[in-house]
Amino acid sequence: MHMTQNACRTDVERFCSRLPQWLGPQAASAQTVVVTRAPAVVDVMGGCGEECGGLVLAGALDVAVAAAVALRADGQVVICWMGDRDRPIEYSFAAPAVLSGNGSLDLAPLGAAPALHAQGARVILLLIKQLAAAGAADALRSGATVILQSDWPLDAQIDLVGVIAAAVAEAISAACALNLDVVKKAEACRVACEAAGSPDPSRRVPLAALLGEPGSLLLLRAASQPSPSALELPEGITIAALDAEVGRPVADQRHYDSRVAAMMGHAIIRDLIKADGRKDNIDANHLAGITPADFVERFRNRMPTKLTGKAFGEKHGKLKHETLAVDPARTYKVRSRAEHIIYENKRVHEFASFVSKARRTGEDTDLSTAGELMYASHWSHSQRCGVGTLETDLIIAALRERGPTRGFFGAKSTGFGTGGGVVVLMRDTHECHDALALLLGDLSKRTERRIRVFRGAASGAARFGAKPLAEAVAG
Repeated sequence: MHMTQNACRTDVERFCSRLPQWLGPQAASAQTVVVTRAPAVVDVMGGCGEECGGLVLAGALDVAVAAAVALRADGQVVICWMGDRDRPIEYSFAAPAVLSGNGSLDLAPLGAAPALHAQGARVILLLIKQLAAAGAADALRSGATVILQSDWPLDAQIDLVGVIAAAVAEAISAACALNLDVVKKAEACRVACEAAGSPDPSRRVPLAALLGEPGSLLLLRAASQPSPSALELPEGITIAALDAEVGRPVADQRHYDSRVAAMMGHAIIRDLIKADGRKDNIDANHLAGITPADFVERFRNRMPTKLTGKAFGEKHGKLKHETLAVDPARTYKVRSRAEHIIYENKRVHEFASFVSKARRTGEDTDLSTAGELMYASHWSHSQRCGVGTLETDLIIAALRERGPTRGFFGAKSTGFGTGGGVVVLMRDTHECHDALALLLGDLSKRTERRIRVFRGAASGAARFGAKPLAEAVAG
């Protein structure tokens, strides 16, 4: 068997070669343009537990967004989307209005822009305001040009916005000589995505898009432990992300309700601890800090399976969360959502331990155990949170049937918007990638649904660096 040589598909050199005609040869030759690249990101384990204090494992994929930034002198912020056309599509905004802390942004220049352009532009403008407040105001007051190109299909269910924010944050910071650490850049991205109305504003996507490394997963912890670290995959092992077209997309409301219900469960547990009035060592600062043993022994049978928002408010008050709110008219499945977070956090830690052990020992049994934790995570996410799809269930069942002896150790659904995402832990050989392609081709014909494959390969924007144009072409 031969190992594959994965590399990022995004052609930064070609992107750079097209920049001088839009920015002007003088700007390009003066090296006033900085270029970077941020990869798409996939949640491998634990993504849903981020805001509940859980450990998250994320990987960078082989498709990316390339971003270039050049400072201007005309007081305009110009956002350009480069595609296959002769000229990029441009949207122009007044820099003073973008940097102003008063009022809302005037988005009239977006007109009838495509959805990704509109959403991405909103995030970029709000990110520019964040970076200006962090110390780049003087440089940005005269304006900036931001040029972007993405090489993934626009209908692929990947969090594009968090990745775009990461690429732009890295490039603007370099162009403005703004010395921000990676965690602060990721937080600026999170705030911008949240203000722009992103359905899943998180730190994990921009952090992974900034810090991802080929052959490893990023370990992202709760806000109280902000420094991420890397979990190296065993030699010859990789991840692949599948994007399946689904017949019944999972609505954003269901994801949102699951997040709210988990937070409601956390509030109930904290109130139960207070009501018990006894001293113990339970870590109730985050829902993920509750162990499964404590949950079963102390709280599970005292927590309602379902609860209306109205009843919750009357007994427990308002939810203590900046962006999540309980709707009095809705009924929430509190116990199962909280249970998923608690058990998932345990699975994530065990998964990381077995992957690390497999790297040391080279034993397939440890990878097989890690894979079983992925299958358990998929079952829990589907059954306890109700966000599974028939298409992903079919794919995962087929991969499990083939099993470790054929190079497929585990698979689970992952957080791709409408529910069509699957992440696979597998051998990184031509034979296994070919076998995966054949399997998915057969499933695609049977279901008449499209299935795309993305592989884990690219380095994050902070690893790639924000480089002057000539250096980016050379590198």
